[in-house]
Amino acid sequence: MIDTHDGSGGRTAVLPLLLIAVLFLVCRLLVLPFPQPASDVAIYARYAREQQTAASRGESFYDVHAAALPQATEKAEDRLVSSRAENKDVEYPPLALAFMRLPLLWMRQRPADEFFSPAFVEEYRSAYRLGMAVIDAGLFALVVVLAFRLFPRESSRERMGRLLAYLAGTMALWHLLYDRLDLLQAALVMLSLALLLSRLHYAWSFAVLALAVNFKLAPVVLAPVWVVAAWPAHERLALSRPRVWAALAARAGLLLGLTVGCFLPFYLADGSRTLGFLAYHRARGIEFESLYGSLLMALQTLGQPLAVEYSYGSINLHSSLSPVLAAVSPWLTAGFLLGATVLLLAHCRRLTAGSDQPGPARGTLGQSDPSAFVSFTLLFLMLFIVGNKVFSPQYLLWLAPLVVLVPFPRRGRRLFLWGFVLTCVLSTIVCPMLVMDMVERTVPQDGSALTFKEPTARLAVILGIRNVLFLGLTAGLAVHLFRRARAPRSRGRPGEQGGRGSFGLSTSK
Repeated sequence: MIDTHDGSGGRTAVLPLLLIAVLFLVCRLLVLPFPQPASDVAIYARYAREQQTAASRGESFYDVHAAALPQATEKAEDRLVSSRAENKDVEYPPLALAFMRLPLLWMRQRPADEFFSPAFVEEYRSAYRLGMAVIDAGLFALVVVLAFRLFPRESSRERMGRLLAYLAGTMALWHLLYDRLDLLQAALVMLSLALLLSRLHYAWSFAVLALAVNFKLAPVVLAPVWVVAAWPAHERLALSRPRVWAALAARAGLLLGLTVGCFLPFYLADGSRTLGFLAYHRARGIEFESLYGSLLMALQTLGQPLAVEYSYGSINLHSSLSPVLAAVSPWLTAGFLLGATVLLLAHCRRLTAGSDQPGPARGTLGQSDPSAFVSFTLLFLMLFIVGNKVFSPQYLLWLAPLVVLVPFPRRGRRLFLWGFVLTCVLSTIVCPMLVMDMVERTVPQDGSALTFKEPTARLAVILGIRNVLFLGLTAGLAVHLFRRARAPRSRGRPGEQGGRGSFGLSTSK
């Protein structure tokens, strides 16, 4: 239940909440009815159609998909050139494919021969976007609840500033909001995080995180945060003790078991083809919006040759350094995440120093210091994006709900929030706006197609600013957490640090 009194006095926050709700509705109604550029919903409609066809025939979806590849890669005009070889593996995990089929439930029934009509795609688009709008509203409501419960001492003005930044950031990405899968991934991660910080058993949070990992693999990087957050707040996290490692391993095993258990029915039904998405993403090149892409563009000005190719659903850059960067990317990402894990353990070790005292259990570390685990969740995802060879702008939707919950002091919070909003704005300026400068129409024998020229100087500069800004935000968050890990431990038991403090969960009913 939301505490509707601000922390500076006793004034009610109902009116600001109503105003922010109205603003949310107005913003979303400006987006929902209108088609967006570069939408992926037509791709989802094709996968939904193939799953429906497979179910009606009693066949495997992957067999139907393979048989449909020639037709799917051939369009009459205005098509992006892509090979059949790269499409033999399905880009999405099985759970994401199952989600794509859900809009069929609230669409009118059609004969099988109408699944290939433009009318079907348009009706699917409307149904899909409507479903995502419902998820969007639920996610925003969850962000509001967490903003009130994590920061009960903040004034209504400060909380509304957080929520306005969320609306500004997501509206800056309006063309991606309802036309990608990423909003649902953000909702799953936030729901799992809310459960992790609540009084419920951590297994519920692990189950939701397992769903998120099966929906899109990226949330797997959050596993260390969830495992450590589930540690009892009244027990010292002494890493020199084998018993501590055994207990952490047991929690990690539970999370792994839930993740594998969610995936297992799909694997038993279709075998190793359900793992094809791993091969698909492993084969992807250096996407032009990634930090590696900005590096290649900068080296181009020094004479390094650069080529542009559309493959694996993105615009990729090729040079003599591209294979090296693509090979280094996963190791660099792993190094970043390992460093963040060490920082997390150092923070929690300080948090539990002097524990192991007799007395009743006082919950988990996630419940005792929720602001730290919100911050570490954000840091792990940002480091994943920094080290990744792909930086699609929709990844920013993963971060938006977490960014507005950072526990920075007022000035630092404003810089961080609006720096993130600027990152979202620059991302939209780059794509889809400036990316059109790279588009070139060719006329091969089988019809017109779209290919891409080298990035313009204007695009490279704005993208470079975006990436430097994102890197700065990530570094700022890491420095903040490093300072917190080194700060002297406050008095009181670990389980008592939250309460109704600035960063603790409110325990009021």
